[in-house]
Amino acid sequence: MDQTSRWMLMILCDRREAFSSLLFLVTFHVLFYSSIGATETLTFKPIKLNCSSDSFGKDDTTRTSLEALFSSLRSKALRSNSGKEATGSGPGTIYGCFLCQRDLSYDDCRTCIHMAATKLLQSCSSSRRGAIWMDYCRLLCSDRNIHGVTDVNGFSSASLHGETNSMKPIEKVSKPPKAANYLRRLMDAPQPTASGDGGDGKKSSSGAMPIMISILAVVLVGTSLYCIYCWRWRKRNAIRRAQIENLRPLSSSDLPLMDLSTIQAATGNFSEENRLGEGGFGPVYRGVLGGGIEVAIKRLSARSRQGAVEFRNEVELIAKLQHRNLVRLLGFCAGKDEKLLIYEYLPNRSLDSYLFDPSKRCQLDWKKRHQIIAGIARGLLYLHEDSLLKVIHRDLKASNVLLDNKMNPKISDFGMAKIFEGEENEVNTGRVVGTL
Repeated sequence: MDQTSRWMLMILCDRREAFSSLLFLVTFHVLFYSSIGATETLTFKPIKLNCSSDSFGKDDTTRTSLEALFSSLRSKALRSNSGKEATGSGPGTIYGCFLCQRDLSYDDCRTCIHMAATKLLQSCSSSRRGAIWMDYCRLLCSDRNIHGVTDVNGFSSASLHGETNSMKPIEKVSKPPKAANYLRRLMDAPQPTASGDGGDGKKSSSGAMPIMISILAVVLVGTSLYCIYCWRWRKRNAIRRAQIENLRPLSSSDLPLMDLSTIQAATGNFSEENRLGEGGFGPVYRGVLGGGIEVAIKRLSARSRQGAVEFRNEVELIAKLQHRNLVRLLGFCAGKDEKLLIYEYLPNRSLDSYLFDPSKRCQLDWKKRHQIIAGIARGLLYLHEDSLLKVIHRDLKASNVLLDNKMNPKISDFGMAKIFEGEENEVNTGRVVGTL
């Protein structure tokens, strides 16, 4: 995890008010924009309007009859999504019918019919026949009985794309019987869009509600999972901070606590070019401190949980053990998620790189081999007999014996060491001192 990610987690997880604000903003945006979408759906825009070319004449009271007809149809729309009505008597009778989309509420149906009727009154008040297509409803009126029409061929959504003044569809539905069948056929066809193109049409506000609920449920589940993640992240961070604080009392003039920035500069920000190898709990890097001092830096793996205890134990142990045949600890670093041990740098690496390399093996003549064996023995004798703490290494092998520039051996890695206190001759080996 990079520094930016850690910074964001600290803001969002360590501060409850920030997390609460985030939850509020997400929920508000979901509900706000969903409601906007639902509101925009119910615009009731007219898509197509047809009026017949023949009229009643200037002396007719057609407008009054149409107003009465549309008022009656609006009342029916409060109880049903379809209906028919007639006003007048004899030759002056005017017939009308309407149909709303099936998922439209009665209130919205009435509103749609009201707007359709208003538009027809404005444009077709003197015409003998008129029809209007809205987003969610259809309205027809005629001086002929259209309450029994069955011949609806040619009167579908495709009719909307013909000439504006064409009244062929109106002529067809003016023949008996059952105009309601025509309207239902029309509503089941693909709904034309506001631009006049055929399509699936728009959904009503009742269809938007399940979408809003689904989105809100997803947001709440996601927020809950995020809250759990933040809680676990804070818990792990608290453990790490406690471990680092436990290490600070170890710092002294003999074993300094170094800054992480100093170590990063010394190793080229832990570049692969400076990588020497892999230790028990993480990689080892070569670094150069101020003044040209070469060091070997053992880096605890950030993902390792068991390394924190071993890290403290190695710092405590090696700080008390000083011998020419033991690797010297120069300092340590404990900051953020990093735990580092800084050792003296031994250019000849480990003994196994000579013993098992055919080209380097010849450099170890018997004199040097005897020198190395004697040095290892002195280091072990110091650990067993002469040190303040009696230490049993338990993991001594060629890779844990390092060589300086004069091929002098130095024992390293007390990861499996055991401490005998006082005059003990045996000890419970379940307590591992441990290092990286």
